[in-house]
Amino acid sequence: MIGSMQAAEASSPRTTPGHVPCADALRTTSGLGLDVLDRLRRACVPLGLVAVISARQAVEFVVSAGTAGPWPALPGTTCVPACRTRWPAPGSVTGRRWLVAPGACSVRWTDPDALCVAVGAALLRRAVVPVAAGQVCS
Repeated sequence: MIGSMQAAEASSPRTTPGHVPCADALRTTSGLGLDVLDRLRRACVPLGLVAVISARQAVEFVVSAGTAGPWPALPGTTCVPACRTRWPAPGSVTGRRWLVAPGACSVRWTDPDALCVAVGAALLRRAVVPVAAGQVCS
């Protein structure tokens, strides 16, 4: 399993505005990340902090520290080690901004295992859709 933190720590009290835990970040391309976020919401997975970085065309999910090491090499994803990510300023509406902000989430971070499953499902859907539409995969 990717998630190595104790369940009690993962289900810790809500994050508060202005406080971002020192944790790893899963960075995805924006299209993939928004698809993953939608899948997690539909599956009722408790979401941790999630940010969008316009300049990078990326979405970043806060995950437990230590996730970066075992994260699989999935296309469109990079796991950034703890404390090497700049998070949006509170109330930011351009550049870096929150999709799931501090104070709006019920857990510190998104469960890395659930996130990995959602990323895999989103990637599989992207691989199957061109074939289903009659396009040739290269």
